[in-house]
Amino acid sequence: MNRTWKQIGSLFLSVCMVVTMLPTVAFAETNAKDSGAGLGTSGEITAFTALDEDIAAKTVATGTAEKDLDLPTELAVTVTRTVTTTTGSAVTVTVSGNDTATDSEAQEQQEETQEITEETTVDVSGWTSDPEYNGDAEGDYVFTPALELPDGITLNEGISLPEITITVQEAEEEAPLLFSLLGDEPSTLSTVTPTDETTLANALSSDTASNIVINSSFSLNNSVEVGANHTLSIASGGEIYLLNSCVLTIPAETELTIEGEGSFTCDSNTGIPDGILKVNGSLNLNGIAFNVYSADNIISGTLTATDCDITIEPKAENAYSLWFYPDSEVEINGGTLEIKTPQADSYGICSFTDSPVQISNCTVTMSDSESGSTFLQGDYYFEDSTVVITMDALYAGVLPAGISYSDLTFDNTEVTLDTKTNTTALKGSTEDAALNILNGSEVSVVGTGGTGIFFSVLDNSLTNSVFIDDAVLELQGNGVTGLSLNERTVVSGDNGGRIVFAEGSEVDSMPNTIKDRDVLVTNSGYITVTAASEAADPQKISAGTYIWDGTHFNNIIPTAATFTAEQTGGTSGSVDSTGIVLTFDQSVTDLTADKITVADGTGSVTKGTLSGSGTTWTLALAGVAQEGDVTVSVANFGSYHVTNNPQTVAVYKSAAVPPQLGIPDGLTWDSTAPGKAKWSAVSNSTGYKVQLYKGGTAQGGPVSVTAPELNFTAAIQAEGAGSYTFAVQAVGNGTTWSDSAWSAPNATAYEYTPGGGSVTGTMDIGGVTGKDPASNQSGTGWTWTANTATLALDSSYGGGPIAINCQSTDTINLVYSGNVSIASTASSALYCKGSLSITGSGGTLTIDSRSQDPWHVAVDVRVLAIGGNAQVNAESANSGTNPYAVVIYGQNGVTVTDSASLTTVATGDDASGIWVERGDITISTTGTVTANGKGTGGGLGIHNGKKLDMSSGSLALTGTPLLGGNFSDYNITGGNITVDGTQVYKAVLTLDDVNAVTAIDAITAPASGYGVSSDRTSAGGKLCFLLPAGSQTVTLTAGGKTYTGTVEVATNHTATATLTQQGGTPATNTVTGVTLNKSSVSLYSNTTPNTTTLVATVSPANATNKAVTWQSGNTAVATVDASGKVTAVGNGTAVITVTSADGGHTASCTVTVTTYSSGGNGGGSCYSDRRQERLGKRVHPGEIRNRRHCKSTG
Repeated sequence: MNRTWKQIGSLFLSVCMVVTMLPTVAFAETNAKDSGAGLGTSGEITAFTALDEDIAAKTVATGTAEKDLDLPTELAVTVTRTVTTTTGSAVTVTVSGNDTATDSEAQEQQEETQEITEETTVDVSGWTSDPEYNGDAEGDYVFTPALELPDGITLNEGISLPEITITVQEAEEEAPLLFSLLGDEPSTLSTVTPTDETTLANALSSDTASNIVINSSFSLNNSVEVGANHTLSIASGGEIYLLNSCVLTIPAETELTIEGEGSFTCDSNTGIPDGILKVNGSLNLNGIAFNVYSADNIISGTLTATDCDITIEPKAENAYSLWFYPDSEVEINGGTLEIKTPQADSYGICSFTDSPVQISNCTVTMSDSESGSTFLQGDYYFEDSTVVITMDALYAGVLPAGISYSDLTFDNTEVTLDTKTNTTALKGSTEDAALNILNGSEVSVVGTGGTGIFFSVLDNSLTNSVFIDDAVLELQGNGVTGLSLNERTVVSGDNGGRIVFAEGSEVDSMPNTIKDRDVLVTNSGYITVTAASEAADPQKISAGTYIWDGTHFNNIIPTAATFTAEQTGGTSGSVDSTGIVLTFDQSVTDLTADKITVADGTGSVTKGTLSGSGTTWTLALAGVAQEGDVTVSVANFGSYHVTNNPQTVAVYKSAAVPPQLGIPDGLTWDSTAPGKAKWSAVSNSTGYKVQLYKGGTAQGGPVSVTAPELNFTAAIQAEGAGSYTFAVQAVGNGTTWSDSAWSAPNATAYEYTPGGGSVTGTMDIGGVTGKDPASNQSGTGWTWTANTATLALDSSYGGGPIAINCQSTDTINLVYSGNVSIASTASSALYCKGSLSITGSGGTLTIDSRSQDPWHVAVDVRVLAIGGNAQVNAESANSGTNPYAVVIYGQNGVTVTDSASLTTVATGDDASGIWVERGDITISTTGTVTANGKGTGGGLGIHNGKKLDMSSGSLALTGTPLLGGNFSDYNITGGNITVDGTQVYKAVLTLDDVNAVTAIDAITAPASGYGVSSDRTSAGGKLCFLLPAGSQTVTLTAGGKTYTGTVEVATNHTATATLTQQGGTPATNTVTGVTLNKSSVSLYSNTTPNTTTLVATVSPANATNKAVTWQSGNTAVATVDASGKVTAVGNGTAVITVTSADGGHTASCTVTVTTYSSGGNGGGSCYSDRRQERLGKRVHPGEIRNRRHCKSTG
């Protein structure tokens, strides 16, 4: 308000005081004069708020991508600005009894300057790492932000930007905790198995989220709207077809997951759009076969496909199968993508997404095109993929295209473009179309006609671009126009980017881009590539490889070469040589001897014949000085620029009769020095010395060899296993010969062979402790082979316990033959710190722990696999519940495969047969697994939500069959299971009012002959039972309540039922909390996005009253309606709060509204390549990172 109105207000106040006879009080008025714009729009950042400790420094596991580091997108700052204030007033006021105030009563105006501070936030446009972030390399990475400052805000020169330190290191392996009972809870979705179209439609439209299981073929012929966040699980052989008038709609803020080994098809029987999918919310595809044959399927929300087989093939002319709308987000990772357009003027995918569609780790094929058709339209980013585009249309008025794009990137992707006459594989169809070939990608243009890469000729001043960074573009097609550009197209590269021109291929409009052997090609018309042997010409391009040199693609190829030398015979003062061997890093075609210089310091070297091809060439030499070094260099020749020049190599004369190493008597232990060895060493040995080396270190000696010994035995001793090398020195001439390819043919019981395996640690076996697993060794009934980490046992083994203290990542193979026994009375009988694989034949492996200590078991391993025809009997006498006693402890899982059988016998009290904690028990054998549980133990003890995964074989459970803590839903697809001789089948039972993990107090029916996988329910009240087939009544007590119900147990393990509370009333499920899908969001006041919809999730999922209310804390900034839709009103910050009607639980989201600025780029919308960084793209930090993409609006 200006001062005139303030004066009027003051006068009015005075009159009021006179009328009401109130005393007059004079107030000094303060008026602030802004030195700039209003608070928050101008000033200087003088401080950054300290980052929280968990943000300022964090540790991540190797393999973490930069996009997953969760770096802040805004920072809290202190903004300081200067304002000038004016105090005092010149207002004249008439007061009763005094017409005018005296001079002393009228305050004099004064001005003063002061600083005002404000706490606010600024946006971060990106983070820069020093060193450059590499999630696969361990180390510390320090990130600093790049700020997007509003107009009028500057950064004080005296303050430093905040830093975030990210430490990348291998994920620490969780310490083994024997018999841990902690674990994750499984999903709480209820399972629905539709029987017809109606029940499937009802399941999809239900507002209660569920797992919908499809085991057969279904068709949906009428429209359905997905009512909740369902999971559609389609088993192998299961199918869903959308047909006729069906439109399957996924509303906004709703998520549908389709997974499994079956198929989902948007079909068209009539050639018209009639089986349609509309995604306004989110669609997640996992491992499914996803087929789109109909038209006008629309993605306006989010589509994520993981490891799917996707087929897109419009069945009608002028049909557009799949639309990706603006604001949609699409990502395809893994699996296959096959697109066909056999109908004229049809499109596979039309994309208008704001960011390129991400396709990663995928095999992509596009073929069967027709006139006027296009496989893909829009912007795409292919990463770590294989792409094959085959253009096989017959031209009929409109040129077909493979991909029509504005922004197309191939990142570490192999691409083949197979074109035919009047077809185009890649078409840059906008004014600023950009093709980026990055990071090891190889794009090959092949075929018999047409155009590989084409840019439309449009009348404007914007620039098209082709950028090749550490990648290859290869033009192979004879008669194919590999590149058809226009006068505005810029072709550039970086990091060794290259173009390979094959003879006969064609290019159009590439002036001033190519240098042929340093001759600039200025021809702006069509050029047919000539033979590589033709002279360089400004009007031509010769065949060859052209590498980006910073300004042009040039076919002077930098080639590194390495050099070696070999000697032949001769004892004179100089020696002839088989030659200098030159090895290049790429194929060389035109090397001649005159390009090679060889000198030994005396000038006496004579060059002989040059021979070779490709990457390996040899130059013969004569007259090299004895013991001489020669210097070799190769001049630049042809199109090769040879680097790493010159090099020095050694050429020595050889002895007249080279010594021969022989080991006829084998390698044996020295009885006088255990752990050391001696060898029979050399034959034809007169005049030489023998030396043994290990890793370049001499092992004693050298020992002289004198005539007439032909089989000399030298007392040269070696410590430990490893790779040893004999060296024989010819006395007097210094020539060294070596031969490490030796063996010990005459093996004895104590044979010692250097060169063992990679297993480290110790082994206790056969009554001897501390054996080194890195070396081969043996004893009575056992043999250890180091390089295969194999322990072989036969029936003569003495039966003592075996302990292999290797690394947890090692895998040990135990192979037995005949009847073998391993037993212990004071420890575990068979222990392996790593994984143990047991195979055998011709007998039984019996493993027996006779100790009653609960820590001592028959088999104690990290992972146990029993396969082949192994027959394993394990028995343990241990007892106890703290820890629990077990026969076989396989911490991370136990697997029985092939035709193997396993029997466990628990003879102690409260003991279990097989116990796992961090992995499953898998049975896929033609044999039998027998397990018994005693007392509180179980035949199978499966914990932490792990499962029984059984596909074949027999499982016989006796005594107490099952023991488990957390709920586990077993996966049983084959074989047969018995409990005390009665066959049983899986049934999943649900307690009707349980919405939290609840302990089972007792099971009173059935009385016996059953198993239950856990001693508590899932969070959704589920329990997994093994029950006999037919009608079974189950009664149990949980959480102090009694539940009962009847289940029809099916032999295919799919039975489900609900147990209801006896004598109870319908439960009222109280709300325990509410959450929002977003904690913060940014909107614009002058453009989109200016709205967003918040989604409230009430817990638990089965709460009786899910009603909520919404409120904005600052309606001048943003409003919110009853559905959670937030609309921007003006700049500033508002907190949106949702409150549950039941219990008053709240959650909030901070909404920041700003004014969008285009950065002065004029008409159209502009975006930088930060969008690709947010998607985790690898964008080269040079030219492409600075390029901005602008799409004209007119």
